[in-house]
Amino acid sequence: MLLAFLPFILAGPLRYRDVTCNGGILSTPTYGLDGAVFTVCASVEICASVREVSNTILDFRRYEEWNTFIYDADVPDNVDTPAGVAPGLSVLFYSTGLQPDVNNTGTDVVTFVDQPFLSAWKNVENEAFIGVSEHVSTFYPVPGGKTRYTHWQTHYMPQASLLLPIKDSLQRQFEVQASDLKAYVDKRNC
Repeated sequence: MLLAFLPFILAGPLRYRDVTCNGGILSTPTYGLDGAVFTVCASVEICASVREVSNTILDFRRYEEWNTFIYDADVPDNVDTPAGVAPGLSVLFYSTGLQPDVNNTGTDVVTFVDQPFLSAWKNVENEAFIGVSEHVSTFYPVPGGKTRYTHWQTHYMPQASLLLPIKDSLQRQFEVQASDLKAYVDKRNC
């Protein structure tokens, strides 16, 4: 049983091995904790392997099949599988639910991929207005062949305080995304 966890223990930054959403500010690979203003975080246990859950998150072209928060994503034509996701990749995300009757778009750049255990991307738009943020996803094996998926986004710089009025909506949508992922992957495995 311990051998099943060995690849995860040896891969990626150990500080992200088993993150808990506790309402506090969480570090990210690019920015750490310096200048962090707030974090939103959600976690769920999914009835599937770490690789299957990670592949679902990194298969941006299929978001429209399951994700009601980030309902679509555009990536370059040559990125057609999760294996093609690498640092530097630009992704245009389409989201809803942060403000009533408003859909949003945002361009993020992949910053870190340690398949299948950790991935991250940062927002690169409007830095002077809203600061910067990084979204981290971790995939942690738990007994019974399941995976704990935890994802969080930490916002940095004083300008991020302009987003505090929508923090609760963002938190809710992170929970919705985790729930959507669980429903989509569980229906194939449980």
